[in-house]
Amino acid sequence: MADESRYEVRLYKWQQQGNPAYDDPKHAKHQESLKIKGWKPLIAARNIPIHSVSWTYRLDEISQANVSIPIDLRDEVGLPGHVLKDLEPYKYCVGIFKKLKGKWHLMWGGIIWTMRIDLTDRTLDISARDFFSFFENRHWAGTGKDKPLGELIHNVFRSTQKDWGINVALTTDENGKSKQNIPAMADRKVSWQYTYEEWKEGWEIIQDFVDSQNGFFINCYPYIEQGTWDTKNEKLRFAPHCTENRVPRHPTTRYCLWTDVGIRDCKIEQYADVYGNKALLDHINCEVEEIYFDGTQIANVAYAIGTNNTTTVNRRRNNKNGIKKWPVRDAVARYHQVAGNADLDAKADTLLAFGDPGIRVPRIVTYPNAFEDPTRFNPNLGVKIAVKVNTGFMNVSEDFVVTQADIRVEADGTDRVALSLTQAALFRKEKFSG
Repeated sequence: MADESRYEVRLYKWQQQGNPAYDDPKHAKHQESLKIKGWKPLIAARNIPIHSVSWTYRLDEISQANVSIPIDLRDEVGLPGHVLKDLEPYKYCVGIFKKLKGKWHLMWGGIIWTMRIDLTDRTLDISARDFFSFFENRHWAGTGKDKPLGELIHNVFRSTQKDWGINVALTTDENGKSKQNIPAMADRKVSWQYTYEEWKEGWEIIQDFVDSQNGFFINCYPYIEQGTWDTKNEKLRFAPHCTENRVPRHPTTRYCLWTDVGIRDCKIEQYADVYGNKALLDHINCEVEEIYFDGTQIANVAYAIGTNNTTTVNRRRNNKNGIKKWPVRDAVARYHQVAGNADLDAKADTLLAFGDPGIRVPRIVTYPNAFEDPTRFNPNLGVKIAVKVNTGFMNVSEDFVVTQADIRVEADGTDRVALSLTQAALFRKEKFSG
């Protein structure tokens, strides 16, 4: 495996960040309690070679990884016997690292949820999901009226990390100034009412507001806590990062290759300088395996149905130009606890924007190591990229948005990215008539 491009796995175990003796709210040091400070993953083992590794990003979903490591070499490669004996799902987290130009970079990190010991191949197979999976089982109640959308998302993360939860980085320290990782989105006022009787999952609440023309892209950023890199106190952290809006963009900075600068974005080469061009070019840096055409989402009338306690709110939007092009076809979506007219109109407009031209889905596999940073294709960054291919039947040359990226590392340490994309025009912000 070439030194310029190889992978390793590191394991982390949850560590208390506060003192449980201070958990009583009346205690003078309650702010230093475990209840307030929560947990962070602390390094347990590093330098673990891989048998196989892959991870997958899907738009608006929690990413997941599959890691297979040899168990017979555990003592020689940094996987001590006591760690292997103690290793269990949820108790441990995993980080996937890639070596580039002599330095290790964190590619992916998350919580181990299932494990399997393969006694035939002598491997330990780990399945993990990113840290947003923690919020699938943390519940929240709260109300708000005409508040900035970012305030709701911030409240969900802030509240569900309390009471012995995991420590979430909601702010970034940039040059001595604190910067919110979740922007205010003050131009979008929303109302919400999540009751204790409902006791809704935090991640599901966020999903209520993501996929809309008034929504945003949200990504789980793993990083190594500043000052702990390659030390016995190395801590694997994460930060929820939101974009200001739902507008796809060309990547111009490397977002996910963290070093000991914490979670600050690394301002490095422009996209064209890194890759030599701004496109996925068939037979040059990738193979376009197929282009799938999907007409099942075509619609020229959309209904967004919301509820506010027991009250049903029904909003209809019409694509008048589409009604003139083809027979009427409905799209219907239901949203629990989304009841604002403007919010539901944006949901219906999104259905019509996706249903207007029909969907084209190129499926593309990059050449080995064609892109040194595969995390750049994470669809939850809102990434769009030009695709150029001449099929002999039709030419394609336009921007597409990444909706799924599967990264697989081969035995020789090279990686390939399998991409599913859809045309960027579907994400346009357009208001249709009521």
